[in-house]
Order: sequence, then structure tokens, then C-alpha cells
Amino acid sequence: MEKGVLLEKLPGVQPTPLLSDEEMDYYVNEFSRTGLHGPVSWYRTREQNWKDELELLNRFLDIPVLYILATNDTALRPELSRNMERNIKHLTRAEVVASHWALWERPEECNTHIKSWIEGVVFGRKVKL
Repeated sequence: MEKGVLLEKLPGVQPTPLLSDEEMDYYVNEFSRTGLHGPVSWYRTREQNWKDELELLNRFLDIPVLYILATNDTALRPELSRNMERNIKHLTRAEVVASHWALWERPEECNTHIKSWIEGVVFGRKVKL
């Protein structure tokens, strides 16, 4: 995103179907009371996080890992997961047609992938834990 928040678009933003009115009111009240410092701090530390994670480039995971790709995720675009197999020996991939909020948008599909992976890989012992 080159421009940040486009304030002129704000009046056209529709309520999200992912939160009930009660949940939305809760978050509005809490953030009005405490501010957004905590939730946005992760974004403030992006450069430091990048530096900290450089040492992980040549590390490998030798444990079972399930990665569920959300095909319409604009924050973590699908191409960012390319080549994960280089560093994750026992990677299982799955996909759901969803945005960044796949667990809310497609809970049944996500749970089906998780259940299948647990039964087949974790309990099925396809890989030593």
C-alpha cells in the first residue's frame, strides 16, 4: 500500500460480516478506552523483526507442519509461501478460498484440513514426532 489509509473511502466502508454488532461495540469501546498502541506495535517493529529473523534463514524444521493457504489473502499473498519445503522437511499444504481471515470465513474447511492432518500425520505417525 503506497498511500496508507484512504480516509476519503471511510464513509463507504460497510460493516464486516465477521463480527456481530455486540462484538464490534466491544472492540470500539475497548480501543476508545485504551487506544491502538498494542495492536499496531507489531507494525512499528517490522524492521527490527526482519533483522531478528535473518538468523533463521538457514535453519530447518524437522517436525510436522500444516500450512493452510488462504488463496485470496492480500496481506500474506500465496506466492510468499513458495519454497517453504526448503526449510520445513515435513510440510503438509492445504488451501481454502478465503482472505486473511480464513478461520472466520471458512471455519468448516479449515477444521477439516486440521482434523485430516492431525489424524493422518500426528496420530497416523506418518512422521516421527
